[in-house]
Amino acid sequence: MMVVREPSRAQSSVVDFVYMGKYKGRVGWAAWRRRMTAHSSMEVARSGEAVYVRINGPGNMKLCPTLQDFARRMVKEGYTKFIVNLKDCSTMDSTFMGTLVELASLAKPGAESLLIINAKDHCEGLLEGLGLDNVLQIKRGYTELPDIELEPLPEYAVKQAERIRLIKQAHENLVEIDERNREKFGPFLRQLTKEMENMP
Repeated sequence: MMVVREPSRAQSSVVDFVYMGKYKGRVGWAAWRRRMTAHSSMEVARSGEAVYVRINGPGNMKLCPTLQDFARRMVKEGYTKFIVNLKDCSTMDSTFMGTLVELASLAKPGAESLLIINAKDHCEGLLEGLGLDNVLQIKRGYTELPDIELEPLPEYAVKQAERIRLIKQAHENLVEIDERNREKFGPFLRQLTKEMENMP
């Protein structure tokens, strides 16, 4: 299995701070760090025109290179709809949510081209807090899945420079869909831009 390198402590500290938002005060810094660094994985299946993705554990930046690469390959193969099952997703960071915005842009235009199902109240609140409910279809209540066999999705390895570009693009996606996110992520985006300029 390919392994994605962990972000540096400095990077994760900044990102943790900006995406915690109002939830930081409720769970505490140490609890949040444990939650976001817990093991996470994805399982996928294909049926008809749709791709099913189940997130296990936190939806975090570690999953994003794998999710982005997989989604792009599926679109090239002709799939036009993504169904993301958050039943077993404990929480999400802003990089993951910004990557979901990219999935929505890749999918076929129209209703439910990217459908979020079975999200916990906490995850719904995170999505709504960044304005994703305006660009993603979020189905409330429990959705029973068709009889499909999900398979683990191996991690996709990227170099640090590519990881930083992905993180930057994810946050630019969030600012693009809701101008209010500029205040939340503007300083972080400027820091990433400087870091990219100093890369060899």
